[in-house]
Amino acid sequence: MRSPVIVIGWLAFKFARDARGRASNLYEAKLYRGVDESRRALLCPVVWASRRGALLIIRAAEPLTEMMTEEEYWEAFETWDYMPGEDSCPFEPKACDWGWFEGRKVALDYSSRLSISRAWPTPCSQRRCCKRLPTSTAMPD
Repeated sequence: MRSPVIVIGWLAFKFARDARGRASNLYEAKLYRGVDESRRALLCPVVWASRRGALLIIRAAEPLTEMMTEEEYWEAFETWDYMPGEDSCPFEPKACDWGWFEGRKVALDYSSRLSISRAWPTPCSQRRCCKRLPTSTAMPD
């Protein structure tokens, strides 16, 4: 887990409380460095990460006030363009996980593994994301 984020000026500091938080910080730093420009545009920019993940510094963004609609989330999912064999889509639709940065909506927390069925009541078989996923990685209802 991570402690609350501390924002100072244009920087946000994400401190890890335990091994899971350190792993999340390192995952986000690695993901941000490793994706192409179209995917990176969905992620809040990483400035620096400590070697063991105790601290992740990202650019500060204005958090959303409401959870994303299902349509907004699927638009982000389609922009992410999940490919079979990759980790799952790394973000959730919660308002606290998204914000505005330089005029665009960006994920502030992108080390998540949400079961999509917990976010909206739509049966999995009717969701566009699950239709694109191979059966072995589709999320259960």
